[in-house]
Amino acid sequence: MGVTSAGEEERLLAMGDAFAARVVERAAPVAFRFADSPQDREAVYRLRYRTVVERGWADPAECPDGMERDGFDDRAVHLTGWAGEELAAVARLVFPIPGTLLPTEEAFGVRIEPAGRVADLSRTIVASRYRDPDHRVFLGLLARCWQEVRARGYVVACGDAADWLLDRYREMGLRIEVLGPPLPFWGEDRRPFRCDVLASTRAAVGRLSGRM
Repeated sequence: MGVTSAGEEERLLAMGDAFAARVVERAAPVAFRFADSPQDREAVYRLRYRTVVERGWADPAECPDGMERDGFDDRAVHLTGWAGEELAAVARLVFPIPGTLLPTEEAFGVRIEPAGRVADLSRTIVASRYRDPDHRVFLGLLARCWQEVRARGYVVACGDAADWLLDRYREMGLRIEVLGPPLPFWGEDRRPFRCDVLASTRAAVGRLSGRM
């Protein structure tokens, strides 16, 4: 594969930005915003709790206040999708801070390159009534995360996923690099992965455009 020129890189990123905007719009009536208030963050943690308990990923006794949260939440950007007054989807982005680990690095004992230039995406949840075969809300949530990652100047992201979800990401055209063996995490075996967003853009746009 040849080296991408600066002009080609900007063209690909602009194409990805435009496509992400379409995917976000397609998630309507769900609208995305940041969880800036204490009330919004509490709603995020309570949806996460309901999801992990319903799926058997966590014991309710581990979250006696009915909220699922950890030490990364205070520094995270929380994206939410709302259908009117109902919280439909959440995702968490953690950006690097020198001398600290990202959530995926801490959970899986890996180091993700380029150090200091990777955004960590986790806790992506769509409430059950907003799931559908076309994954409109889930894709909209990922697209909104892409917009925020791009706005902060990053083009590499990381996270963890079960093999079935990694396969789904690859079907979308995402360039996924698995970084380690599977470990039991949130109720199933998951693998840490790295995704080069720039390298993924052309294929992802081409594949998903045919479904819209």
